[in-house]
Amino acid sequence: MKKILIYGHKSFLAKNFINDYNEKYKFYFYKVYFKDQKYFKRNLQSFLKKNKIKYLINFAANNDNFIKTINFNGIIRSNFNLPVTLIEISNNLKIDLILFLSKEIDSSKYIKNFYAISKLMLKSYIQTARLTCKLRIFNIDSVYGPFDKNLKRLVPSICLKILNKNKKDKINLNQMKRLLYVKDINRVISKSLNLKKKYYFREIKSNLYNVKELYIYLKNSKLNIKKKIKFCTFVETLKWYKKHYGKTK
Repeated sequence: MKKILIYGHKSFLAKNFINDYNEKYKFYFYKVYFKDQKYFKRNLQSFLKKNKIKYLINFAANNDNFIKTINFNGIIRSNFNLPVTLIEISNNLKIDLILFLSKEIDSSKYIKNFYAISKLMLKSYIQTARLTCKLRIFNIDSVYGPFDKNLKRLVPSICLKILNKNKKDKINLNQMKRLLYVKDINRVISKSLNLKKKYYFREIKSNLYNVKELYIYLKNSKLNIKKKIKFCTFVETLKWYKKHYGKTK
């Protein structure tokens, strides 16, 4: 059984991965906050050695993409300094490391926010870094699915709107949005653990949705996934929110 260290275990991506594969892999959690780089690096290396762990997945990230954010240092620390440190550790111990980029840095001719800047910095570092570890990089769009408690994101907002939990909040339904189901990501991650390549980069395909069509379907679906297969993962997600945040009318 593969031993995997999960960093960022509170991420809803991590929670889904742990929930889906807890019988296939043996998970370890490193809960030390990344602040003092030397202390973090020294102790994480010791933890990995002690437990003979050969796989490390970094689910931790600062997803603040607000254009007027003042949290520049926090974003760079989480999205650049942390993964660079994890690469250094993985190089030292010759372990497999999984990191994530964002398609947000590819979808625009200019950088919109500090979040995109931090991901672009990481991409540039990876392209020039000397690797002795096995590195897997996944480029992803906006993700939705169970366990996401950031209720300001689009899909959670829609689900709560349908459940009558955020009556006052307005949602922009007149938009097209690329979205990626969390369990589709996790299947790709799991398969990548068996690859022998030293470096593996993959853009995980997302789908483009009409948000208004999605909202209307979910509102009238009665949690029936048989009508439109393309919305079945959203129905499953709505079921999770119904279970945790109340019943529909």
